[in-house]
Amino acid sequence: MPLTKEAHLRYKIIDRCLNDRQTPFPSMEELIKACCDELGKSFKRTTIQKDIQAMKFDEVLNFHAPIKFSKSRNGYYYSEPGFTISQLQLQPDEVKRSEEHTSELQSRQYLVCRL
Repeated sequence: MPLTKEAHLRYKIIDRCLNDRQTPFPSMEELIKACCDELGKSFKRTTIQKDIQAMKFDEVLNFHAPIKFSKSRNGYYYSEPGFTISQLQLQPDEVKRSEEHTSELQSRQYLVCRL
């Protein structure tokens, strides 16, 4: 699934809803409403369901979000307290690649400035 800016915004909204202590265990309808209200457009249930699946399993996103559904509370939650996608740490190989890319970009900027 290609990551779009809109999809990333929905992931952040879903994450925020799952971490909201005032309204724990948001239902699918509450997640849809939150996305609709914040982004100013309507979303189908299948879109939010796919977002949850992507947050849980998509290897490119690498969130590995521990999202579960509570039948007794009819809502979603993180099975690991305190989990959030906004505080994910980079893996050592990701840090190395990022440093390499930064170095490459800096050298290219130097070349462009010299021309």
